[in-house]
Amino acid sequence: DNSIAMLNGQGKLDGQNFRINFRNNQQGSSNNNNSQNRLNLQQAGEGLFSVQSRPNRNITSVLVSVEPNKNARVTLLFKDGNSFTFDGRESNRDAYSVRIQVNRSGMADATGFFVVELGVRNSINSIVGQGTLDGQSFLANFR
Repeated sequence: DNSIAMLNGQGKLDGQNFRINFRNNQQGSSNNNNSQNRLNLQQAGEGLFSVQSRPNRNITSVLVSVEPNKNARVTLLFKDGNSFTFDGRESNRDAYSVRIQVNRSGMADATGFFVVELGVRNSINSIVGQGTLDGQSFLANFR
């Protein structure tokens, strides 16, 4: 099977920062019902990420993915071209929102949650997150 399962990258194109995140949504020939539980969203907008005793960072884009097994990832993309990723599990989902319980962030200890308000045509209306990151409070707000 010569297919791409996932592709992540970043760089500059004509002097502009870009970021790509691709995850193959195709399921095997077995039960395809799990594909309706998969969620892969990306949204540009504005937001702020603050961690206690650190400078605030401007969020320009977010990525949210939830696998059929409920493993979830929220990635915040910043104005300076850097990103920050939180991993966790979907704890609740309805037609309007997804709640993700955070259990780590890369090598850092992280606890807390993100609430992703869903919009029309697979868009994100807003994301609010709060918790602790290596023992320091964090808050993320994106629209």
